[in-house]
Amino acid sequence: MDFVRLFIEKILYPLMEKRRGNRVRENTLSLKESEKYTAAQLKEYQSERLSELLVECVKNVPKYQGVAISEKDILYNPYEALKKFPVTKKSDVVKDKESFVNKTYARSSLIENNTGGSTGEPLRFYMDRKAVEQYEAARFRGLSWYDISFGSRSVMLWGNPVEMTKNEDKKYRLREKYLKNRIMLPAYNLKPDKLREYVEIINRYKPEYIYGYSSMLDTMAKMFEAQNLKLKISLKAVVSTSETLTQEQRENIGRVFSCSVVNEYGARDAGILAYECPNGAMHIIEENVYVEILDPVTLKEITDGSVGLIAVTDLTNYAMPRLRYILGDIGSLSSDTCDCGRSSRLFSSIEGREDALLVKRDGTLVHGHIVNHFAKLCHGIKQFRFVQKSVEYAELIVVKKESETDDCDKFVSDIKEAFPGLEVNVAIAEDIPAAKSGKMKYTIREFPLN
Repeated sequence: MDFVRLFIEKILYPLMEKRRGNRVRENTLSLKESEKYTAAQLKEYQSERLSELLVECVKNVPKYQGVAISEKDILYNPYEALKKFPVTKKSDVVKDKESFVNKTYARSSLIENNTGGSTGEPLRFYMDRKAVEQYEAARFRGLSWYDISFGSRSVMLWGNPVEMTKNEDKKYRLREKYLKNRIMLPAYNLKPDKLREYVEIINRYKPEYIYGYSSMLDTMAKMFEAQNLKLKISLKAVVSTSETLTQEQRENIGRVFSCSVVNEYGARDAGILAYECPNGAMHIIEENVYVEILDPVTLKEITDGSVGLIAVTDLTNYAMPRLRYILGDIGSLSSDTCDCGRSSRLFSSIEGREDALLVKRDGTLVHGHIVNHFAKLCHGIKQFRFVQKSVEYAELIVVKKESETDDCDKFVSDIKEAFPGLEVNVAIAEDIPAAKSGKMKYTIREFPLN
């Protein structure tokens, strides 16, 4: 019997609901009800939420108070009204973050978060507790499709924040284990000679599911297969997040772990956006977000089936609304419906960025996110691109912020400490152009793993 799961579901969550007003379970139940809506009912529900958000933006968000549109027009057709608002790029938020903050919110109620994203441009933004709880509810509803609940035991193939001290790291792991029923295996240092230890840890811990970056899940699966290692437990699912999950990766992960491979699509600065159902369709969380696909050049909305920039309007974050926010991912919408019975709109493709797997001189594989974490610690960095040419040599291009005095010395030293013996050639630039595809990769490995 999993006593930690019982503690979380029977004691911890009820206690948080009573003392702190936590609404994750309530919101999850609400989402499970709304997934039964017809397409028309779901559209009406989304329309009401979009109307409320736009009215709030015009009234109380400085960035949008100058938009020439009436409340009457918003209520009449919020989707057409939304087109009157400008598309929001990450650079817009970085340049003038405070103008996006709702002026009715007390600073003490704002939850600060940050992400470097695949543009290598660190972004600091705000949420409120209601938004965070709604994001969690969207995740748990998606997981519930695979008989996974709030307290279900999991193993995360992840990485801890690099700025943690050893003492903080220990406390963090204890909180994760006993308050969230999960443990972590290192995505930043996946060593072949540690695999048997990882297998023993997973078998002993007996998770219901494994959660992690698609590239690292795929790499671990390949390593398992190469060393003829197998788990002695049955998993309900392996959940892939943060990166594009390719069909090859899906097949490999599913074959090695003998379970469903589930695609979760979201962003730290936009919440959970879509979840894959057991039929294999990517259902947009329409209760929480409105999705547009925009032409990369004109930024005009394009038709279903056409590939373009994914722009999202988060319907939950009133603290710092970013309307028509371009994530930096590329994808397309589908006009089809899913046989599972859920009426929400579907992504027909998500062709987002893929983080590079970097390699240390001793053969250890390191996830590219680690470089992004280092960049977050240096406020003077506007953009960067890290290109690993070989296990001995890499090139780092840095664009500095004009308003910051912080230099990039610590950024470089952190990289060298993480990659002993790696020569890093640093170049300061005024701009880093995107690739021909329109994507902006911040970590690139230019040589094969084998």
